[in-house]
Amino acid sequence: MASTVVALKPKSKNSRFATSRILTRVRSPRVAETFPEPPAPADKWAFFAEFTFFTQPLSYLNDRSHVCNILFLLLLVKYISESLRALLTVVMLHRKTISNPSRRYFPELNCMTSKTSTSIVFPGQGVQRTGMGKDFYDNFAVAKEAYEEASKACGIDLAELCFSENDERLHLTEFAQPAILCTEIAMWKVVQQELSLQTDLCLFAGHSLGEYAALVAAKVMPLGLAAALVKERGRLMQQAAPQGSGAMLAVISNQLNLDLIRRAIDGTEVDIANDNSSNQVVLSGASNAVHRAQEVINIEVEPMGSEPLRFVPLPVSAPFHSRFMAGIEAKFEHQLLNLCDDIQVDNATSVASNYNGGFHSNSFATICRDLVKQLSGTVRWRDNMQCLLDEGAPIIEIGPSKPLRGFFKSLGVDIHSVVNLRSLDRLSNSFASAA
Repeated sequence: MASTVVALKPKSKNSRFATSRILTRVRSPRVAETFPEPPAPADKWAFFAEFTFFTQPLSYLNDRSHVCNILFLLLLVKYISESLRALLTVVMLHRKTISNPSRRYFPELNCMTSKTSTSIVFPGQGVQRTGMGKDFYDNFAVAKEAYEEASKACGIDLAELCFSENDERLHLTEFAQPAILCTEIAMWKVVQQELSLQTDLCLFAGHSLGEYAALVAAKVMPLGLAAALVKERGRLMQQAAPQGSGAMLAVISNQLNLDLIRRAIDGTEVDIANDNSSNQVVLSGASNAVHRAQEVINIEVEPMGSEPLRFVPLPVSAPFHSRFMAGIEAKFEHQLLNLCDDIQVDNATSVASNYNGGFHSNSFATICRDLVKQLSGTVRWRDNMQCLLDEGAPIIEIGPSKPLRGFFKSLGVDIHSVVNLRSLDRLSNSFASAA
């Protein structure tokens, strides 16, 4: 059927849209499409005057065409306002993250928002040693109180565990985790007191277990609750794989090619447990698979720097941060969900997440997900370091030893380390002279 075009006049001379016409293209006896004709240039102000319907009586709405135009105008206003709001957000983010990157992240937008005085980092399991924290315990009441609080919560005399000679429990995951956490928080409380650091002006990060020390230091969760939680975490991790069935291996060289390492272990029972720095990656998985992965990497991965590849087996009892930990995630999640009323989620935005590489959000569900997935996921420490470096504040490592210092050095950054009272005295003098 040939199409025809029919021009229709308005219903009445009094119609407020007398300046418009409706063009109807008839395609079939049962289907028609209508298109409003654009106003003539001379009538452009009259066109806008058509929308002064708010001053008319409500009887004006009886005309269906007017109702359609009202709805169209309201949708247009909403669209324009949302577009302007989005544009304003983009402009503000550009000003805060590009022109001035030394700011803290929005939890939901991962952008920087406020000035930070100091960044604090905590190492994880493996730093434990006999006598750790004793000088702090003997000389500062806040340190002694930290040991007492954590001991009461997890049912272990942590001071005795840490200070006794040849206590084999210190090397068992279930006991080592609360002992390390307690020691690092006791040390942090003394550092905070001696250097007059304000928690709300600090950023925090921790490596694996150290992330829980960071959460306690940032006042996301109380020490006693965290000590009991990591004790259970250590117990579950120890039970996740039979003794001797798993292994962890550090791959060390200058400027490691992470993509080549991923390709070498693809399809095996080996995962990247820790992306520590450009010079060190830790593998984790089944013992035989880790050994085969070492052979493949040694052949297929060319060192990009002058240093040849080195492989260092780690003395661990289970393949942490690998697929073999996935079986305990549901049980650990149940433990976390019981803490809902005790978690201060708004404080979590100053703590870096090992799992997502950026900072935690202020959502309890997201915080729980990240802590649960950290068990079997890669510790993205290289990303965590970059988050802190973007802040531009001095960085202090607090713990029984200082493994994180070397990771920062791979980025050309020197950080302060507090491992005992002597190192704290040196740091205090350094801060005093800088002031």
